[in-house]
Formats: sequence, structure tokens, C-alpha cells
Amino acid sequence: MVVEDLQAGPDRCQEASTLSSEKYIPCNAPAKWIVSHPGRDERPYRMCEECAAHNTHNRGAKIDGPYVPGAEQTGPVVVTPSGQLLDVRTHADLPDITTTITARVDALAKAIEANAFQLTPEDAMVLSDATDLQVSDADDYTRGFALMHELGALRTRIKDHYGFYKNPLNRLVGIVRGLESGIGGEVDGAKSGLQRACGAWKVEQDRLAQVRAVEEQRLADEKAAAENAERAAALQRAAAEEPNPNLAAMLADTAQKVANAPAKAAPVAVVSAAPKVPGHTRKNNTAKVDDVMALLKAHVEGKCHLPEDVIAEALQPFLNQQARNLGDKIALAFPGTSCVTNTIGVATKRR
Repeated sequence: MVVEDLQAGPDRCQEASTLSSEKYIPCNAPAKWIVSHPGRDERPYRMCEECAAHNTHNRGAKIDGPYVPGAEQTGPVVVTPSGQLLDVRTHADLPDITTTITARVDALAKAIEANAFQLTPEDAMVLSDATDLQVSDADDYTRGFALMHELGALRTRIKDHYGFYKNPLNRLVGIVRGLESGIGGEVDGAKSGLQRACGAWKVEQDRLAQVRAVEEQRLADEKAAAENAERAAALQRAAAEEPNPNLAAMLADTAQKVANAPAKAAPVAVVSAAPKVPGHTRKNNTAKVDDVMALLKAHVEGKCHLPEDVIAEALQPFLNQQARNLGDKIALAFPGTSCVTNTIGVATKRR
């Protein structure tokens, strides 16, 4: 009798089962993923959760996307905003890359949620026993450690289950970060180079401006000294020509004072050649309460949420003053409050 190869049912896993020997026998478990093997001359095919995990972990396969029951998928797919399935490799009218990636991530998220880790009845029993156990004797102590061991094993299974999803996602994040750091590093390098060049040029221009300021100040001081000397000489000539001896003496004395006075010009201001450029600015938003009653009404009606501890903290100084004034009657004036009396110790001193 000739045994024909079997075919997987619709929406079933096409991976060969462990029963296959001379003939192909499909796994036939419910399909969850579209899987391909890079480098092989074959089309991607449907796989169940277990077969997909085995092939990606041990055979170098990659997951092209979730399998959608009822859809004829032959390769990597994306889901358009309208819900249409498109083959990435053959469809020419793909949406923009952002929409494509977002839609595909959403589809993957739904598939992951559909394959969330499920506690077995035994797992639930262990979790319940661990939660309810009260350690009061040696037997409870021993039982506690046994349960901790079982909980550790359960946690490892949960980690392995979701690690199947995290590994490709982490690889994708690594690729994105690598691409970003590549071009980003080039941009950062160019920016740093410009910062160094601009900074060095500005420092040099500021130094040259200072040198010019010193030189121009020296020239201005020399000019002021020459003007003083000229005024002193003019006064000396006037004193020599003055017939009145008292007035001549006064002019001579003034000429001497002018000649001896320090000649200092006004400070010279020299502006650096480095222009002023606008710096980086950032905005900081703060809130202003325009209508306290409207805000509190919205909180009471459930239209917004104000943390109760924040409200109490804001009202505390005001209510403390009312408690000092009203005492135990504060509850009558302000429902929901009460007066708390604290005894404050008074320091004493020896007389």
C-alpha cells in the first residue's frame, strides 16, 4: 500500500510532526505564526506556538508575522488601517512605513495577548497554597520552602514563555538603536566639531578685542597727556605775558597743576568681532486655577481626578487655623473634619 503525504488542515500547523519518518505528517496544531527560514528556497508556512518556538530557537527561522485564521497568507504580512492584509514582498501599494509598522505591532500585540501565559490547575493550586500558608510550625516552614521552589519554577516558565516574544522585539530595538546611533553619532560628531571650532574662534576674537582695547586705551591716554601739556604751556605763556604779578603767579600755579595732573582718558570700549547668536530656549508650563469651584465640582462629578492626599495637604494650613478657633466644633462648620488635640511639652529650667 502506498502511503500518500498528508496535508495540514486549514488554519493548522504545517511543520512536520515527530511522527514523520518516510512520509510527511503535519503537526496540525492550531496555527499561530507565519514562519520562514532565511536562505532556504521555500515559501513561509504556518506554525503553531511550539513549532515556531522550536524553529526560531534551534533552526535559525524567523517569524514574519501572526497567522490570521481564514486568511491566505504566503509570506510576511501587514495590516492596513482598514484591516486589509497585504503581503510585504508582493504588494506594490503598501501604506507609509509608520502606518505599516504600527499596524503590524498592533497585530502582533493581539496575537501575543491571545497567547498569554495560562496557569494550569496545578499552578493555581500552588499559588493559592503559597498565598494562604501561615507558617506556625516546622511542617509549615518546610512546606513554605517547597512552595517557594515550585513558585520559582513557575516564574521561570512564565519568563520563558514571554521571552519567546521579547527576543525578537529586543533584536528589533537593537537594530533601531544601532541605526539611530550610527547617523546620530555622525550628527553629534559634526555638532561637537562645530562647537569646538566656534568656541575657539570666539576665544581668539575676544583676545584680539582685549589687545585692541589695551592699545587704544594707551593711545587715548597719550593724547590726553599731550592735551594737558599743551594747556599747561599755554598757561605758562599767559603768565609770562601778564603784567599783574598776582595774576601772573596764579596763572603759573594753575599751569603747574595742569602739568602735574594725571592724564587718563575715558575707558575705551572695544566690541569683540564674535556676533551674538540666539541661544536655546525651552518652555515651562505651569497651571493657574481660574475657578476653584468649577475644579472641585468636576472632581465630585467624576469628570477629573484630584488625589485626596493632595487636596488634604493643600487645605491643611487653613483647617488647622479653623481648629484653633473652633475646637471640637470644627466638624459642624466643615463636615468631614475633626479636631485633633496634641499635647506640646513646655521646656522648664532650674531657677
